[in-house]
Amino acid sequence: MELLILGVNHKTAPIEQRERLAFSREQLPEALTALLQDSPLREAVLLNTCNRVEIIAASDSGEGKRALAWLREFLISFHGLRAHDVNPHLYEVHGMGAIKHLFSVASSLDSMVLGEPQILGQVKEAYRLAGEQKTLGPFLEHCFSHGFRTAKRVRTETGIAKAALSISHVAIDLAHRIFGNLSKSTVLLVGAGKMGQQAAQRLKHGGAKDVIVINRNYERAVQLADQHGWQVRAFGDMEFLLPHVDIVVVSTDARHHVLTEKHVENIAPTRRYRPLFIVDISVPRNVDPRAHNVNGVFLYDIDNLEEISAQNRRARALELQRAEAILAEELERFERWSTVQTVQPIIAELVRHAEEIRQGELDRSKKRLGSLNDEQRQAVEQLTRAIVKKMLHNPIRALKENDPGEIEWVSRIFSLNGALHHDHDHDDHEGDS
Repeated sequence: MELLILGVNHKTAPIEQRERLAFSREQLPEALTALLQDSPLREAVLLNTCNRVEIIAASDSGEGKRALAWLREFLISFHGLRAHDVNPHLYEVHGMGAIKHLFSVASSLDSMVLGEPQILGQVKEAYRLAGEQKTLGPFLEHCFSHGFRTAKRVRTETGIAKAALSISHVAIDLAHRIFGNLSKSTVLLVGAGKMGQQAAQRLKHGGAKDVIVINRNYERAVQLADQHGWQVRAFGDMEFLLPHVDIVVVSTDARHHVLTEKHVENIAPTRRYRPLFIVDISVPRNVDPRAHNVNGVFLYDIDNLEEISAQNRRARALELQRAEAILAEELERFERWSTVQTVQPIIAELVRHAEEIRQGELDRSKKRLGSLNDEQRQAVEQLTRAIVKKMLHNPIRALKENDPGEIEWVSRIFSLNGALHHDHDHDDHEGDS
């Protein structure tokens, strides 16, 4: 089997493109199921976050090129887009390059904010959903499990996650830079989901006291507000609250703008053009980008946080080196596992072939050996098995080193051409068991 990844992220595309390719929560099960229907894919996982959309899939060995082309067409057609608009922003990786990419993503080494904590949870959630939709098979299970182990090592053996800043944290830190002590600012928190909860934690850490929480699900807003001793209002009160706040943090899963240019235009005179700081950490964006044109409004979205993220990355350069060393170790370990899976059918055939010879020779020697008691027969069995085991030791070691020349040589010497040219489906099935 071969790992394939097709995707788009914050490095390859602006937010306008990423939000067009994003899957809604309701679309994910449908998309996963469609990925395995009449396709060259065997297994699939769909990773959908604020900064990336990736299809992580497995195909039969040798089918990678065709499968990636199919994936590209699937992603574009599913969202009803035009290929020439999307293709320049897509990236594709396969084989060990895809394994490295998956491990890097899970370990937060490919994130906009190096070391941010939530990506591992998002990868695990994508993995869980694929399991529910039955698009997860043994090969991807092993790839993801190894990726989770790598991420755990990076987080526990390096300092890369110390004071790690999620996108929510970076947003609040930016507000802190502008307003100073947040205890003197009034904050409107729009959204009480995961990103909203993370923003709430950072607001509390930054000293914010006067915070109003609104959410379409009022009960969830009440829960979040009660945790921190804040106010809660109905979602429909947003426009009435805007004239009285200094900072607005928006993080909902709506597919449209919940805060428009018209909203901020209407409240500007009431505020007497007092500065309004708005951070939109939603994908798709929940704040109309044109709101930035209104005098006194300072709007930042996820892409605007790149500079802070870059500063964060530079500060952790040494820890990044340590993390990359761990990544290299785990990639080497995975490659050894993959090598064993690749040659396992040949090794099994070699052992079977040797056992047939051993048994045949024993059968032909029965007359010459005469009548043996149980202890003598057991001694002959042990002797012949030990000889075969020692004879096979070096050939099997050469096969596990996966040198193509050695595989060809061992196969020819022991007449294993049939095993060498087994159908790929058989090889992959053996390797995944």
